[in-house]
Amino acid sequence: MGYCMDQTDGEFYMEANNKSKALEAIKNLHKGDNITYDDSAVLNAKDLSEALEQWDWTVDEDDKGNIIRMCFTGEKCGDEELLFDTIAPYVKEGSYIELHGEDGTIWRHVFNGKICKQAYPKITW
Repeated sequence: MGYCMDQTDGEFYMEANNKSKALEAIKNLHKGDNITYDDSAVLNAKDLSEALEQWDWTVDEDDKGNIIRMCFTGEKCGDEELLFDTIAPYVKEGSYIELHGEDGTIWRHVFNGKICKQAYPKITW
């Protein structure tokens, strides 16, 4: 089973000089017991992009190596909160990733330069 979701929007930015720090932080997660993703693939990842692919996320970079977009490639949600909390200190403040769940729920993962929080919209008709 699982909860299906799609990415509907996002503005994401990580400076090139933060990618190795974010990769190391993700690798440190995989040294514990609480990860359901392929530990060996992440621990052997040569770069952040390769590690993120194991979590069903891809990135686009500009010509300077800065990450300018992060896109969900999976079908079902996983441990996004854990992943985003881990990389949050390396993501530009104001970045967000907006998702839409199978039951109509809409939310964003919002980065403030230190942590990542979930935010939900107030929709009125």
